[in-house]
Amino acid sequence: MADEAFRKDVNELLDEPYNCGVEAKSSLQVIYEDIGLEAITSRVTHMLPDLKAAPYYGMYPENRPPDIAQCR
Repeated sequence: MADEAFRKDVNELLDEPYNCGVEAKSSLQVIYEDIGLEAITSRVTHMLPDLKAAPYYGMYPENRPPDIAQCR
């Protein structure tokens, strides 16, 4: 946090002070970076060659251009 006054205010509300040690990751990042593709591949028991998958990013308008999402 760049603003020391804000950091002080936040830390007064917490049981333990926050020292900026948290890294936010998506579940896909955890699978790819922390677990690894080799570990996942070694656990595959059934191949699903005809499976069609599509990502779903939720209903967040900021993920789509406004003209496509029809947001005004």
